[in-house]
Amino acid sequence: MSVPDNPAPHDIGPVEYSDAAMRYASSIEDGVDASHMRLGINLVRAANVFVGVSERRVHRPKGLSWSGFSAMFALSVFDALEARTISRLIGVTRQATSVVLATLERKGLITRKRPRDADGRLLTVRLTDEGRRIAREAVTEQNLLVERWFAPLTDDERAQLDRLLEKLVNHGDAADEADRS
Repeated sequence: MSVPDNPAPHDIGPVEYSDAAMRYASSIEDGVDASHMRLGINLVRAANVFVGVSERRVHRPKGLSWSGFSAMFALSVFDALEARTISRLIGVTRQATSVVLATLERKGLITRKRPRDADGRLLTVRLTDEGRRIAREAVTEQNLLVERWFAPLTDDERAQLDRLLEKLVNHGDAADEADRS
């Protein structure tokens, strides 16, 4: 289905895309709520832009991806974790985590070892000294980027956004768990 009044493809920017997406959603006969659609699109777009800027300015220069940084950050916080826990904490599949950990291990940033008292299948992941050094640098630089990213918001707006995002994450996790049962 084509929606009239869309801009020419070379003129499409974030605002034009959002407006066109809302017109399209409103034109669907099954009653798509355009306001909900806009929220979802803007949330995903904001997250994608944030990750992209973070990777370009902070993580790629260090040889990391966003997922690699996220895994190293989790290991900085908790010291040693199983891969499945890292996967859950950083919000990627176990398969993606396996690839990320293999890359970090190849670069000498983590180690994976079997605990002596384990059943032999689960590996404990830890940062190496070099991994800790790079993680500290990346966290410091990421924090500076976050400060610049959220600079347009007032303290109250940042606090409100933080509460709202936390509420959405908690609700999403609960809804996902309910759908699985």
